[in-house]
Amino acid sequence: MNAIPGLDTSMDVSDDEGVSFSNMVVDADDDEANLEKLWAREQYEMLQQEREAAIDEIHGVKSRYDPNAFENHPQIVYQALIRFDNELNNANSSIPSELKKNYIRALRMNSSYVSSSDFRLRFLRTEFFDIRRAIERFCKCLNMLVEYFGDVGLLRQLFLSDLSKAERRLLKEGTMQLSASRDPLGRRILFFIGNVGENYSPRERNRVGMYLIFQVLAEDVTTQRNGFVSISFMTEGVRQALLKERNYMSNFFKDFFQSCPIRISAIHMCFPEELLYRLLMPLMLFIIGKLGRKNLKLHSGTAIECNYSLNSFGIRIDDIPVTYSGTTKTRQHTRWLKVRMAMDDYIEKQCINNVDGDYHHFYNSDQNIIKPFPHIQCPDINCVLFHKNGVAWDFPGNVKFRAFLNEQLTIIGYNKSSSSTNSGSARNVDIIVSPTEKERLFDRIIRLSLAQNFQFLLHDETKHWYMELNDTQVLRRYIGFAIRGHHRRASAKKCRQGEGNNTSDKQRTEPAVFTNMGENNYSCGPGGCFHSIR
Repeated sequence: MNAIPGLDTSMDVSDDEGVSFSNMVVDADDDEANLEKLWAREQYEMLQQEREAAIDEIHGVKSRYDPNAFENHPQIVYQALIRFDNELNNANSSIPSELKKNYIRALRMNSSYVSSSDFRLRFLRTEFFDIRRAIERFCKCLNMLVEYFGDVGLLRQLFLSDLSKAERRLLKEGTMQLSASRDPLGRRILFFIGNVGENYSPRERNRVGMYLIFQVLAEDVTTQRNGFVSISFMTEGVRQALLKERNYMSNFFKDFFQSCPIRISAIHMCFPEELLYRLLMPLMLFIIGKLGRKNLKLHSGTAIECNYSLNSFGIRIDDIPVTYSGTTKTRQHTRWLKVRMAMDDYIEKQCINNVDGDYHHFYNSDQNIIKPFPHIQCPDINCVLFHKNGVAWDFPGNVKFRAFLNEQLTIIGYNKSSSSTNSGSARNVDIIVSPTEKERLFDRIIRLSLAQNFQFLLHDETKHWYMELNDTQVLRRYIGFAIRGHHRRASAKKCRQGEGNNTSDKQRTEPAVFTNMGENNYSCGPGGCFHSIR
């Protein structure tokens, strides 16, 4: 299978032509002009289709990856994996043996991890199922894992425990953290805040970043297909640190872009509108190199201006972990760390119980040993979340489901019949239809929802993860909460517009939105995301 026709996805890793930071003119205006001209020329020299695809990905409009083209049939994936394995193990392959040294080492260690289909599919998806490029990226990834994590990177996935105590402390600080939600394409978002880990060595910072990208993000299938978004907020001290480490960081980023198991489909950098940061811009353009500049967008201005600019690219302002005063938010990040530790423990316990802690054969897919973590930390955009206090009201899946629910209720005439009743009670759904008809209504909604690929999740308020609602009886109950919430909003809207029957109806309807809807006095929770009136 070839790459996307007409789309230049080649990884040109040559040095920036005519640009060497040590030879750049000292004057800041000349520095900026040189790098910006180079960046503009690179954009101009891109093929039109490639340039448009990059712009669409930066704005979160459309992904370059089309699952229907590459994974519309299991046989296609299977054949791609066979070709991948044959080319990789071919003694006459054009892949240099030096590049494959750590893969050969993994074979001698009888590692089932690097041979597993799940691990190799990351590279095939990243390179749009171009076999040769996927193999090159696969080998470079193994080399980088061994360089930073040793042989353990060849045997199994990375765990939090692989980080040193100082590195875990750096991760806990939250200057590198993942967003709790996704962008409109379903991509995960990784934030870098200020001079990340200024009191730590470059190697410690890079190991933490690699853990987040090479493991946490890379294991997410949606991110494997669509890439992830990187957002950096520049603060005081960044320029001095980068000047001191510019050569090391430039070499690191060059290796990183070639070996990363997933694509960086959008890079956003936010700079305050000050002279100090204006001097920092050309330095960052130099450090991230040609590969990073392909999908780069610069933002400048106050914190509010940068946030609203990011919002126009599909980044929710509420998810940005920096306050307008510059304080880093860590509440959601701390919850993520707890979930991540639980996920690591789940895998480790499976390994101990099934293969006595020996990872050499743990990832052998033929034995069907590994069971995925049963809960969800970051829901996809097609998920419908049942959450307390309406915090999931604006979640994309909930917005789509409310529109879908309104459409289906209109088709069956529920909206018309509910608006004709005089009662504002939560039990209108019970009054309008008989129990049998109500069951049919719920079954219809569930059946059509699943056909629309909706996934229903219930949030655990203590564990901070989501549980999938698979039981039909339980799901029918939550769909009932959603329908009742739909009726309340419709009735409240008519009251606000003066179309209610009287004041008592209005007083009776609006407070009911926030009353307990679940059994056992479950605080407005199961249907909370549908009951909030905005």
